[in-house]
Amino acid sequence: MDETSLKGLKKLARLQQLKYCLIFLGIVGFTFFLYWIYHTKTGGKFTDPSGIFFVIMLMVPFIFKVHRRIFERSWRGEVKRIKDPDSSERASYLSKSYALPFLMKNKGLDVRVVTVSTTTLGNRDIILVGDEVGLGDSYYRVGDKVQKLPGLKYPINYTTDRPEIFCPVCGSFNRLDETKCYLCKHPLTDPERKHIVPEKIETE
Repeated sequence: MDETSLKGLKKLARLQQLKYCLIFLGIVGFTFFLYWIYHTKTGGKFTDPSGIFFVIMLMVPFIFKVHRRIFERSWRGEVKRIKDPDSSERASYLSKSYALPFLMKNKGLDVRVVTVSTTTLGNRDIILVGDEVGLGDSYYRVGDKVQKLPGLKYPINYTTDRPEIFCPVCGSFNRLDETKCYLCKHPLTDPERKHIVPEKIETE
């Protein structure tokens, strides 16, 4: 990976971390707004344990998810295995990723597990669900070198030969001449090659 691409990816990761920080502050503010309404309507004190429990129950699931995105350690590794999980593992992964109404509506979701061996953190699993399973078929292959930056959703693959540019934020693939992701609108930084822009033919 060249220095320019690496700087671009690190900048993208920092922007993602900033976004999650702003989301976190917004949810905290909204939760305390609900907390204030709760005590205004009930006439209870702000130190009422039931009100504090109400705030904690609202925030805990979100805090863990956002905290992981903001403060996750960067790591490098090599893809060791790509597998289709059995039915029990598949159900477990889906229940952790999606709400029940969505799963009832989309019963045919595929799940693929990409196992990466790292030198510092042991084996890390990348869980690909639904439309993301294409990553496990063509973007990640056994033996590929990858790097995960905090804030980005997926590890960057150094050795892919796929002819599109992969967006590490949302996981979509884009044409080689695109400079922004068509789905999430984030700037694209291709770690394997420079952007190939078709030559424009001038006509008189």
